[in-house]
Amino acid sequence: MFAKIFKYTGPFQFKDGNAGQSLVGRGTASIILFCEKDGLYELVHEAYDDHKISIFCSNGNPSSLSLEVFTDQLKAKKIENVALLGLVDYDPNGFIIAHDYKAKFEAYGFGIKNFSILTSLDLFTEKSLKDDSYSLEKVHPRKENQVQAWFLLTGGIHGQRRGIHVNKASKPRVRKAWTEWIEKEKQNG
Repeated sequence: MFAKIFKYTGPFQFKDGNAGQSLVGRGTASIILFCEKDGLYELVHEAYDDHKISIFCSNGNPSSLSLEVFTDQLKAKKIENVALLGLVDYDPNGFIIAHDYKAKFEAYGFGIKNFSILTSLDLFTEKSLKDDSYSLEKVHPRKENQVQAWFLLTGGIHGQRRGIHVNKASKPRVRKAWTEWIEKEKQNG
């Protein structure tokens, strides 16, 4: 477990340049909504305010320093197990980022009670899916297996190898989806 070998906040005293992009919940802190788009921070902050859960925003993969600071705060609250909900791009890289979050939380010693990717076609309007999606047909040969695996898992967009960035999602649909997931997670305790 890399978290016990080296600590950024240990003797080196690195400072988190992304401080403020993550907040430990004031209620059910063990429920964490993470987002790969730091530009959606204000939207994600609504879940923090409304549901008292923890949030973590990054620009792509989470930095180890930011995640260390955040997980230290969770551990200070005696949290050992977390439920993770990811708001990521609907494409192969988004799904890889979501699974990277899960792996990093496990590496920092947390048990994963639940792991879900919130992003689905339901979050997007048909107009957005048509106008804002992009082709995944012509990818570098090294990425072909990754794209094909994602396509087989998700079906792409209406059976086509297309992706879409999560910032094109309908905000009301995103709020509704996370609210339903969070409420169900709170009931399952």
